[in-house]
Parts: sequence; structure tokens; C-alpha cells
Amino acid sequence: MRSLIHLTMAIASLSACQQTPDPALVRSEKQEISSAAQSAIAGDMARHLVDAFGTKPTDIYYVAENGSDRAVAIETALRPWGFKFLAVTGTLSERKNAVPITYDIYRFESTLLVRLMTPQTTLSRTYEVSLTGARPSSPIAISRSVEG
Repeated sequence: MRSLIHLTMAIASLSACQQTPDPALVRSEKQEISSAAQSAIAGDMARHLVDAFGTKPTDIYYVAENGSDRAVAIETALRPWGFKFLAVTGTLSERKNAVPITYDIYRFESTLLVRLMTPQTTLSRTYEVSLTGARPSSPIAISRSVEG
């Protein structure tokens, strides 16, 4: 009987962690962000990605859609550093040595959470935006995966 009570309590506590996403956290694509803010954010994130990769340019490709304001901003910010972008629709042999990236921006209240991810590294940072640009409101968070 005692183990049944412990099992029930464990299941109840785990199910409390299973919540639907907060509706206040919304992907920013649906909400307008000025091009000046997009550029400032992408430039800052690109600089940190370059630091994470080192000085060696590499081919990269988007996991998500191309052509969005977000995608154009990050591509524009990374090209001067020597990164080459491949189309997602490119052949597998073209993408074999390329690094896939995902670039997401989420709005939470008056702050944007920005994540730039590769299979080995995730960069995250929050920004406060205005009509004239954006400024970081947190330090850059860098997570690296450990290859096994």
C-alpha cells in the first residue's frame, strides 16, 4: 500500500510538469520587428556564432524556411564572415559537410528571446527592441553538446 501511495505521488508530480506552452510566448514572425532591430540582433548573434566556430568559415544551411525576414537578417550578418549558405532543397551531397542552423525569435511580453542553434552549439540571448534597433538585455548563453 505504501509503494502505491509513493507511485501515485510520483505520477502526480510528473504530470504537473506536463503543461501546454505559455500563450504569452509567441514566435515573433507573427509580430512585426523592425528591420533595424532584426539587423542588430542578427549581427550580435552572428558575431557570437563566429566566436563559437572559430575563424574557419563553413558552409551552413537552414533547417527552417528560407526567405523570411529572420533568415535574410542572419544570412546577411554571417556572409561577411565567410559563411556560405546552401538552399535547404540542395542535394544531400552538397549538404554533407554543411552545418545546419536554426534561428528562432520568440516574444515574451516586451522581450525577445533569440536562439541560434547548430547540432553542437546553441546560443541564446534576450533583447529589448525599439523602432530604431535592439539591445541585449541578458548575457549570451552558450550550450555545447558533448559528443559521445
